[in-house]
Amino acid sequence: LEGELKSPRYTRIHKTIGSVRYDIKKKNDEVEQFILRQLEPTIAMARHQGIPVNLAVVDTLWKKLLRNHAHDSIGGCNSDATNRDILHRMEQTEQLCHSLWNLVVKTLAAACVQDGDLLIFNSLATPTQRVVIATLYSRADNIALTHQGQPIPFDVLERDILPGGTAISLTAEGECETPLLPYYRWHVAVKTPVLPPIGYLTVNVEEDPAPFLASEKIKGSEIENAHYRLSLDAGTLTLHDKRSGRRIPSFFTFEDCADAGDSYDF
Repeated sequence: LEGELKSPRYTRIHKTIGSVRYDIKKKNDEVEQFILRQLEPTIAMARHQGIPVNLAVVDTLWKKLLRNHAHDSIGGCNSDATNRDILHRMEQTEQLCHSLWNLVVKTLAAACVQDGDLLIFNSLATPTQRVVIATLYSRADNIALTHQGQPIPFDVLERDILPGGTAISLTAEGECETPLLPYYRWHVAVKTPVLPPIGYLTVNVEEDPAPFLASEKIKGSEIENAHYRLSLDAGTLTLHDKRSGRRIPSFFTFEDCADAGDSYDF
């Protein structure tokens, strides 16, 4: 046997309801994975640093989420009114998750890093190195990133100049408005050093005296690395495996097929 094993002959799975109320299924997966892969590991890091976290809130999150995992609830085979209740509970759980996560991260950052540093988390149980997308702010018109004195490579995806506003001071002649210097918002892709398991590291954001050079935009219809080349031709994707020489046309496709969602064995 191979494949997804979704035939009712082998397992008690209703195939058709896999596409029913996809919005509910997608929201459930997003909330569930956020709790498992971001919230709980971050709480573990905070508690390891001696930061208290009310774990009863996490229990409440799971209970609220599991209320949506009844037989037909997660399948979406309900009336519209019931599905609205399910989606509302999903959204409530998601809001609570992000509120708790923001609080834990803010408390952890205040205890572990200096103002202006970039804090990067690794929620995996193994060391890892990856590319992280981050938003940074600076007064300098060019920046450099370092970790333990060593430069860290990064690409500037977007750089915006934002108005600094106005400082108002009271003088004997009345209010005096002083324009403030603009500041910069950076959207960057950072290639991290090796991140410790269930841990974090800090990256220093420093002023770079060198003039800022905007990234050169390259036009084309393909991207590649040492192993693969992916090209777009006439609206279809073609994947070329450089190691084996295999070429896969129409690499990614959608099948336009009706599914009313009322036949368990569609």
